[in-house]
Amino acid sequence: MHALKAAAKEVGFLTVYNTGISREDVLRLLDVYKAFFKGPNAEKQAVNMAVTGANRGWGAPGAEQVSADANPDYKEVFDCGIALAESDRLCALGVYVPNQWPKNPAMFDVDIMAYFERARAISLIILQAIAAGNGRDPAFFNDKFNKPMALLRGNFYPKRLLDSGDKDFGIAEHTDYGCLTFLATDGQQGLEVHLPDGGWQAVQVPPGEFIINFGEMLEFWTGGGS
Repeated sequence: MHALKAAAKEVGFLTVYNTGISREDVLRLLDVYKAFFKGPNAEKQAVNMAVTGANRGWGAPGAEQVSADANPDYKEVFDCGIALAESDRLCALGVYVPNQWPKNPAMFDVDIMAYFERARAISLIILQAIAAGNGRDPAFFNDKFNKPMALLRGNFYPKRLLDSGDKDFGIAEHTDYGCLTFLATDGQQGLEVHLPDGGWQAVQVPPGEFIINFGEMLEFWTGGGS
């Protein structure tokens, strides 16, 4: 518990393992995403999130710029969120618009949403530990996440071009605005953490281990005491 609280308060990052999501589970998920990202551009354009103006569907390279000090990110993304009944009043909000699903690969929506539900469940367990570490009831966050604005995002980073400059990134320096980011990776290098002393630390874990990024909402919610 002490290590969890220290990681959240002092660094903002943590790595976890033995979550119940295996290396094989992650690799299968990544294969599903790769099949989509490497598919025809026309199929990706058909679910372009620019059509809805919300985080549902495909995001093209250059569609996001997370830092004013850098060029637009050259990553591609695919976003989905929780699916609410059409009668739910929250559906009127832009953050709860229906998911957009591509025609290919087959079963894309089923595979992605199955992983999403597992990741959400693990994230809630981590939030329960954070609540307990702050002297609250472990169930403090439970009813706050019945219908969360949670996103599952698949990021695809093309190879860095030879003429890329010092302001070109797959995704530039940023903070996450939510409570937790539960990050699965293919094990490749790339992510770095900005340390309190001003330095940068590379963070790399194999598939099946996860990087937890504690976001701005959690900092606000706990008064910086998480």
